[in-house]
Order: sequence, then C-alpha cells, then structure tokens
Amino acid sequence: MSEEVMTCLDRYLKDRTAESFLALRTAFAAQPGYAPYARDPGEASRLIREKKFAEAREFIMSVMGNWMLNPGMHVMAHLAFKELGEEHEAEMENKWAALIMEGILSTGDGTQEHPYRVLFVADEYDVLMRLGKKPAVQLLVTGPYGPCDLQECEDGSSVYFDISVPISHLDRSPAVRKKWWQFWK
Repeated sequence: MSEEVMTCLDRYLKDRTAESFLALRTAFAAQPGYAPYARDPGEASRLIREKKFAEAREFIMSVMGNWMLNPGMHVMAHLAFKELGEEHEAEMENKWAALIMEGILSTGDGTQEHPYRVLFVADEYDVLMRLGKKPAVQLLVTGPYGPCDLQECEDGSSVYFDISVPISHLDRSPAVRKKWWQFWK
C-alpha cells in the first residue's frame, strides 16, 4: 500500500467525512494494483457457504490488497475468522466493514443527482443489502460524474452508483486485456 493511501487512511480514520473518504478512494484507485474487475469476491462467498473457512480466509487475505475498500470482503473475512475462532481478527474485520460502508454511504444519497461513489460493482450489492433492498434490474446510465449503474430494486425504488472510477480502470482487468479471439481463455 502506498504512502499516500496510508496518509489518506489515517486522515479518514481521524475525520470520517465524505471528503476524507473520497481522498482515500482516489489514492487507492491510483495505485498500480487497483483492478476493479479482477478476482471476483464470489469465490470467498462460495468457500464460506461450503464451510471451508480456512480456505476462505486464505483466499480473502490473498486478494485483500485489491479489495481493501470493499465492505463485503471484510464481512466475509469477519465470518471466516469468527468460524475459525479468531475473535480479535473477526472483530477488526467487522469494524473495517462498518467504516468502509459508512464512507461509501457518505459519498451520496443514491439519487441520480448524488449517486453513491463506488470502487467495485460488488460495492453496489453491499450497499443495497445494507439498505435492505433487493436488486431487480441493473442499467448503465449517465450521472453527474460520468457513467452510473442504476439499480432498480424489487420494491420499485432506484439507487444510483457512480462507476466512473472502475470503468476508467477497465484496462487493469485480465479479461479486458485478452485479444477478442481469446475470449474462451
């Protein structure tokens, strides 16, 4: 993790505002290792569902550098640590999940004018779960900062997410770097 990310993280932990979280988010996305579409967290979820908690912990820790600002990854780490009897680590991951969710929620209100600003599409589903909403349809639309995902929910509500940062880093995804004729690999 870069010195800039550490400085911004320290600032956010001391002054939990939208501005300090957005600065952390910007510094994190500027790191060469940030790849928003790499190694989906679904693998961790699958391992937890299969009660393979040690494997889940190992997988999560191997990808956490990229997913550090995703609340769902910290929730899954919490579950794995808890099931393995590692209470201190479980509690720390639970606190990280809450801090990151608080940061994401501080960036907007989910309207088209003020979308939540996310680093990963997975963040959208974490926010929807936190809000008690179930997604029904996901659409790509234009928002005030650029591309947005519009999540239309089963209850008829709509929640907007600014995805300008992850979209701007598509080239960091292994799938995107493949030649078109290598789509099956």
